[in-house]
Amino acid sequence: MTPDIILAAISAFLPAGKLGQSMGLKTPFLGGCFLITVGTLFSGLSPNLWMLLASRFLQGLGVGAMAALAYAMIPAWLKPDGLVSVIPECFYWGSTTLKSGFPIKPSEMTTFHYWC
Repeated sequence: MTPDIILAAISAFLPAGKLGQSMGLKTPFLGGCFLITVGTLFSGLSPNLWMLLASRFLQGLGVGAMAALAYAMIPAWLKPDGLVSVIPECFYWGSTTLKSGFPIKPSEMTTFHYWC
């Protein structure tokens, strides 16, 4: 991750959390997905360095929104008896994926316990 993405992600955490409380979790989360997609498109099409930095900042805003809301969505959508085992499992496979550089067990992450 580059510093501009990290700076944008950090600055998006609190506003995304507030939007998640007021609008519901799904809409701001999907907005973060949209920002990442648009930022990636503009990164690929950027003709100069300043456009690239702006598009990477846009990506960072999406990353921050998704990171702030993703772990709030887990207890909101899962049954209480499944939370004890799902959250550590998500942290384990998420960190393993980051360390390895490629997705590991994506089908089991989406179908584990009560994921819809």
